[in-house]
Amino acid sequence: AALGGYKGVPEESTWIPSTATEDGQLPAYLYYCDNETVNGVEFPFVPSHQDPRVPLVCDMSSNILSRPVDVTKFGVIYAGAQKNIGPAGVSVVIIREDLLETSELKNGLTPVPLMLDYKTMVKNNSLYNTPPMFAIYMSSLVFDWLLDAQAQRVQDGAQAKDTAQDLVGVLAAQARNERKAAKLYRALEESRFCKVVVEHEAARSKMNVPFRISKLAKNAPAGAVANKAEDEAMEKAFVAQAEARGLLQLAGHRSVGGIRASIYNAMPEEGVDILIAFLKEFESQY
Repeated sequence: AALGGYKGVPEESTWIPSTATEDGQLPAYLYYCDNETVNGVEFPFVPSHQDPRVPLVCDMSSNILSRPVDVTKFGVIYAGAQKNIGPAGVSVVIIREDLLETSELKNGLTPVPLMLDYKTMVKNNSLYNTPPMFAIYMSSLVFDWLLDAQAQRVQDGAQAKDTAQDLVGVLAAQARNERKAAKLYRALEESRFCKVVVEHEAARSKMNVPFRISKLAKNAPAGAVANKAEDEAMEKAFVAQAEARGLLQLAGHRSVGGIRASIYNAMPEEGVDILIAFLKEFESQY
């Protein structure tokens, strides 16, 4: 079935990528965003069907450090720090060395401005301009925290005693994120009124979980029509009651509405458990 409207990720075999022109010029790159935060779509695979001469470029701003990544499959990976690494203002770029050569002078001109040239950053050890030192320092603390086995056991809380061995780094983050996402999606599926936005289960984000609430129960008779005004009022009540209990920033993105639970690395599993308990409490009111 077609997966339009941010409902999932279509099979790669159905993609129609750009091909070489008649004179043999290849596309500059194939780009994708690994985790789309508004609707909660996350790629469950790394694209691999493109011409191998075409570099794969990926934006991992919203899920970097949440799971292991084979960087050898990419030409460029870039990520803003503000989701899983540290304060806004820092960007991480992983680039294949041969791609730095594209910035060389051609006919006396450079393809990109000096300040925006990755090669400039490499040559100057990321110090071509004044770096955001506080944000970099905070990011270093997050890296240390991820690699500290004791800190990861504290983050796991009660779950830590059931872990056979200490996990650190992205492996620890991955295990915890999979548990958090699985239990939250399960609670939403079991709910009478909540519907997960992303239908393709394999493509459901483990970082952002958007869902809609409708007074029309899932087991309503065929042909029954939801009342949009009532549903939106119900969602507003959910957000307001959640805020009163200290569960913040649950309103969906302004472009789509609804509810969105962002459960990045810093969110402990206990926070998801509290959200699930509130979800059940809210549903009992109707």
